[in-house]
Amino acid sequence: MNQTAQHSAPSGLRDRTLAAFTLMASQPALAAITALAALYALLAVVGGILTFSPVPFWDMWDGGLGFYVRQMTDVSQWWAQHNEHRIVLSRILFFLDYRYFDSNGAVLVVINYLLACSTFGLLAWCALQRDAARRRDGRMIAAFILCCALLWTQSNNLTWAFQSQFFLANLLPLLALVLLHASCRTRIRGNAIVFLAALTVAAMAAVSMANGVLAGGVVATACLLGRQSWRRNLLAWALAIAVPALYFHHYTAPAGHGSILESLRTEPLEVIKFFFAYIGSPFAHLDASGSLHLGWAILAGVVLLTAGAILSWRTIFKRHDTVDVDLVVTLFLGYLVASAFATAGSRALFGLDAAVASRYTTPGLLVLGCVLILASRNFFRDRALTMPYQIGLALMALAFLPSQLTATRPQPYLDFEWRFAALALELGVKDEKQIGWIFPDAAWAQKIAEPAANMGLGIFAKPGIYDAKLTLGGSYPTLPLQTCSLAGLESEAVDASTNDWIRLKGGLMNSILPQKISTVLLVDANNTIVGRGLLAEPKQDSPGAPFGAPFKAYLRGRAQPAVYKIVIPGFCTTTVAPKSL
Repeated sequence: MNQTAQHSAPSGLRDRTLAAFTLMASQPALAAITALAALYALLAVVGGILTFSPVPFWDMWDGGLGFYVRQMTDVSQWWAQHNEHRIVLSRILFFLDYRYFDSNGAVLVVINYLLACSTFGLLAWCALQRDAARRRDGRMIAAFILCCALLWTQSNNLTWAFQSQFFLANLLPLLALVLLHASCRTRIRGNAIVFLAALTVAAMAAVSMANGVLAGGVVATACLLGRQSWRRNLLAWALAIAVPALYFHHYTAPAGHGSILESLRTEPLEVIKFFFAYIGSPFAHLDASGSLHLGWAILAGVVLLTAGAILSWRTIFKRHDTVDVDLVVTLFLGYLVASAFATAGSRALFGLDAAVASRYTTPGLLVLGCVLILASRNFFRDRALTMPYQIGLALMALAFLPSQLTATRPQPYLDFEWRFAALALELGVKDEKQIGWIFPDAAWAQKIAEPAANMGLGIFAKPGIYDAKLTLGGSYPTLPLQTCSLAGLESEAVDASTNDWIRLKGGLMNSILPQKISTVLLVDANNTIVGRGLLAEPKQDSPGAPFGAPFKAYLRGRAQPAVYKIVIPGFCTTTVAPKSL
């Protein structure tokens, strides 16, 4: 019996492998899209590695690090607004990262990738729910949707540690609808539990992002259109009313954001253009040069919304005896479009470029996936996808290749610039230009960073930054014996009005240098530390050539010594006189 099992296992694997190859050979378009999906996923992972930095970026300063510090003394911070959002679920992830992990954001970025795959994977599952005769068509649409899962157009959502809520706000409403659909198919003993799970997930969506408050209404609408029992409808509609009421209790409209009604009254055309561009935003990023093609986005938005409206009309106004997959996809599409319209009303004042921001391409790609699913189910219900349709899908997937290849572009000094900005915050240097690399408001960043730096949290616990401020004025008695070569030293007063600090920038060369971003010390003639900086990761032009790397450092302006040394601890030293500046 054991021998039979041993022989049957390899045989079964061979049979499945052969069946997969046979399927791909019979459907070259499916094979091409599947190959592109695998390639795009690989490129996205490479891009995530190349762009990773442990330095918080943009919203992660106040929304992540700032939140973690504030919640230590104020539990209400868990429910407090972040702009118009109550990002409780993401805050749980931030808390876990700072409390139990390395607090460098790597875990959060991995979670972003997993959430992206889960969201698009669940929509792909919807595409696969076809009868046996049309299952191949479902595979084609599902493969295309998976091809979109890790598209680099949405790189901000993938690589910014803060962005988990953007995926959660799309995943949870879809999951709630799928659970509702499953509850209609489950046996009597289990369907009530699955239905309650659907309601729970819909309620959780409200604490992902503000548009998540719509999830309860979407599930309630599905119960109504899907002819669910009066008990289910009562519970679903109670949730749809209670969740927004709780969400908007003591809600404060964020300053600097537009009102939907006011925007429609004063600038209706701008709102409409923003709306179309938002829906079609992925198509603004097809050019590998990085140029944004707003016209392409608007045209794509018009086409997708028109097609989506026609297909949704056909789905909603046909009789449903249950919450079927057609209804799930249609209502999820409605959720995405309603969210897009709300965003257009509140963000149109920021200009049309904001509509095609990288983070907005995620819902745009999901809209595209929904339209493709509904099109295949409406126009190809009784016949296979035509060859032009299949080729069109493959070409559309291929069109994103130039953009996807940009994920592999090296950014060798991005992490260095971000770390040096964090060093400025650690030292208390009001360097708006440098801090602008990681946060738009230097004064606000300093306010957030000060308590975190004092506690040694996150980036402020990393070598080269940890307690850098406390080392100023200390002694560094033992200097390295080797002498570095100095190239192209420049200086700039960071705050000309006070002349507190001078930012130095230059290059250092030596036969050996640290193999990663490392500390730079500025030491006066008495071996007193008068400045701190960072050396970038060194490079070597050819074997045997010296290593070289740029560096940046801050020197106290008011106490500028007559002569000082630039020291790479444990490696080399070079002396600088005032004339060098």
